[in-house]
Amino acid sequence: MCLARFVGETYEPIDKDASICYQLKELFESLENGRAHTHGITRTLGLSKKVFKQQDIEEYFRLLLNKIDEESNGSCNVLQIYQSKVINSLKCLECDTESQEECMLLDIPLSLSPPDCITGKYFNSVSESLQEFLKDTILSSDNLCYCERCEKKTETKTEYFFESLPQVLALQLKRFEFDYSKMCFKKLHNSITIPPKLTFRKKVYIYFF
Repeated sequence: MCLARFVGETYEPIDKDASICYQLKELFESLENGRAHTHGITRTLGLSKKVFKQQDIEEYFRLLLNKIDEESNGSCNVLQIYQSKVINSLKCLECDTESQEECMLLDIPLSLSPPDCITGKYFNSVSESLQEFLKDTILSSDNLCYCERCEKKTETKTEYFFESLPQVLALQLKRFEFDYSKMCFKKLHNSITIPPKLTFRKKVYIYFF
């Protein structure tokens, strides 16, 4: 990875405590020698007082990548390494007007259960979750979308498709879902199969944890 260039090299920022690249350099060099701690990383990310609380890993993953990109002035290309270009397509089911919105994702959020699942059935593999992410959905009832051509809210078909894939595909397993019977979020503890190799859109990814 691009951060490897900091390991074994002289990298002395003015403010070491605020430098995420310096703290990562220290961490990687410590790992090469055996034992390491993450005090510097958690301090730089503002987590020193929150290490014993459950945090949103997706939020801090994005924060970490953005901090690296900002500090390196984009020279690491770290965002490009993880970034996918995804197109969200919306099609009005009354007039067939279609609109598309482009978005850049640093990770792909994957559900562990089908929408509105009340049977306790969960996906067994990452492949099933990816298929669910790409499956078209009909927005109706309380989820109607406004159509400018029809000048009203209509039933709409929405779907995602990838225009480009990253070098490293980061998958976020969404282990929290809203329990409408208790009106609160609950954590899903079901296991999910992750293949050693994932072939996705003719691109092969090697699993790394």
